[in-house]
This record gives sequence, structure tokens and C-alpha cells, in this order.
Amino acid sequence: MRVLLVGAYFPPFQTPRAFRLYELAKELAKTNSVTVYALLGDYDYSPMQNDTGIIIKSLGKSKYGNEDSTKKKKRTLINLFISHTIGKWLLFPTIEFKHLVYNVIKRDYRNYDLIISIAYPHPVHWGVMKAKKEALKKGVSFPTWISDCGDPFMGNVFAPPPFYFKSVEKEWGRMTDYITIPIEEARKAYFDEVQDKIYIIPQGFNLDYDFGVYRGNSIPTFVFAGSTTRNLRDPDKFIKYLATKSIPFKFLVYTRDIKFYDEYKILLGDKLSVHPFISREELLRIMSKADFLVNIANESSVQKPSKLIDYTIAGRPILEITSSSIDESIVDEFLSGDYSHARTPIDISEYDIKNVAKAFLNLSKSN
Repeated sequence: MRVLLVGAYFPPFQTPRAFRLYELAKELAKTNSVTVYALLGDYDYSPMQNDTGIIIKSLGKSKYGNEDSTKKKKRTLINLFISHTIGKWLLFPTIEFKHLVYNVIKRDYRNYDLIISIAYPHPVHWGVMKAKKEALKKGVSFPTWISDCGDPFMGNVFAPPPFYFKSVEKEWGRMTDYITIPIEEARKAYFDEVQDKIYIIPQGFNLDYDFGVYRGNSIPTFVFAGSTTRNLRDPDKFIKYLATKSIPFKFLVYTRDIKFYDEYKILLGDKLSVHPFISREELLRIMSKADFLVNIANESSVQKPSKLIDYTIAGRPILEITSSSIDESIVDEFLSGDYSHARTPIDISEYDIKNVAKAFLNLSKSN
């Protein structure tokens, strides 16, 4: 099968959507012809293409200041002004992906049997939608189109878009053949009209890792990896409680929200170590050597952090807290090495990338 995958982000950019795009493309390329479009930088993809068989192409250059795969972006005074003033109301700068994606899809769609568009951001889907509308008006058949959504759009409680994009989402729902979401709980974040198009396909992971034997650390060492959102995925209460403890410990944080933790560095000093995102493989190795891992449960039931899968693969006990409350006695237990109240590990067999890739192909064949 000739498969085209299109998304905004691709490695070495570190984001769940870039990971989704790469892992899916890599597995599909074992038995299919696979082309990937994303916003690429000056990274040399020749070794990756040779190793995986994926054909990797760029969406072009961003004029609005979107980051490419090497995290470079065009920072102009106009882009900055729009982003910080009316950016939210225009979906600026990510709205540009509608035009970037449209330009490549309208040119190439006849060469493929299956198109998989991957969001965030959702304008990636809208670019495919525009190309499909034009094809149908001309009476030209269009490939099977699967819209993969890591997070909902209008139903996203973390970043709800302006109300007037409701009509765009409804039109997209009519045009796409299938909508794939990672968890059943997210279904309620989508309109009634598209419920029969929704299928559950979890995030796919390579599960074949061997981290060796866990040796333990001289002082309690624990890791949190992921983004933070004030009052929704917020470590504030947890860190402030840690600040009351006189025992030595090491809290490692891997996040893109570096500045968020500035005030907490004052509270915890050298006990808190904050790092930018690193490669998934490197992070998994670090987590596998920690004494335990920290998960901040989403206050929203329509989104589930994919980090729980990596946490489970790392094989260490999970301390689960929420933004609104923590059980201080359980935190104390973890700090003393008692993990009897650890979060129950999730069954990760359904996240095997082999099964995930087959699920996408089966959807296409059913069409």
C-alpha cells in the first residue's frame, strides 16, 4: 500500500505528535511504501531514510514563526506581535499548517492509497480537507483519509479554541473518512455527527527494551516528565510539600516548561533539577534507574498523558498525585521506599506499535 503521513512535527523535535508520526511511519514502512511530510529543518535525514525506508519530505518553510524539526523558527516583530495579541483568536501561528499541508496534498494525493493526518495542531487536518474538497468538486477520487487526534479540538479543556471554529470542526468531521483517538474517554469531546467515524487506536510504542537490573539510589531519586498547566496539571502542592521535608532527595524534571519551575528552584535548591526534553530512549533509561516516578493525573477525563506508557515501560513504581490535592502520608511512604500505594501499572500490550500499525491498515482496508 502507498501511504502518506502528514503532521507538523518530526524528530529530532521532541513532542508526542512527532513521536507518533515517526513510530507509525517506521512500522508501516516495513511492509508498505511510506512517505512522511512535516515541517523539517536542516537536519540530515539520509541515515534515517536508509535505516527505515521512509521517504521524508518537508512541508516547506514557515513564514509565521512555527518551529521546524530542529526547533528553529522565523522570529519577526510582526509574528511576535500577532502571537502575543490576537494569536489565540486566529490560531496563530499554527493556522499556517492548513496552507502548508494543502499545498503538498493537492499536488501528491493521486500517488497514494491512504493518507493519515496527525494532529496537534488541527490545521494539519484542515489542509487535507481543503485538498479533498477540491478533488471531489472536480470529480476526482481521493484516497482513504484517517484523521488522527492526540487531543480533541473544540472539546479540549486545556486550551479551548474560539467558538467560531466550531463550524470548521464540523466540516472536517463530514469530510474525513475516519477519526482515530487514543482513549475511549475522549469520545465525548467530539460532536454527535462524527461518533460513527471514531475508532480507538492508542499511541504506539516499541516495547522491546532491556534496562538491566535496578540498583537503587543512595538518596530517594524520582522523576517527572511532561508538560505542566497551572491548576490542571500542576505540581505546586506536591513541590511545596516536598519543601517541608528535611531529608535529602533528588527530584528530576524533564519538561519544555523550564521557566515554570523557577520559583520552585528557590524552594528546593539543589534537590530540584530541571531539564529540557531529551530523546525518548535516553529518558527511558534515566527513569528506569530512578526509585520512583511521579504522574500528575489529568483533571480532565478526555485526555490521558502518554507518559504513563513510558512510565510502565521504565518499570519503576508510580506515585500519582493531582493538581488539587496530595495525600501527604503516601508521599512520605514513597520517600521512605514504601511503594505499597503505587499506581496500578497499565496493560501496555495494546500499545505495541505492531498492533497499532495493523489497526490503521485494517481501517483503510475496511473502506
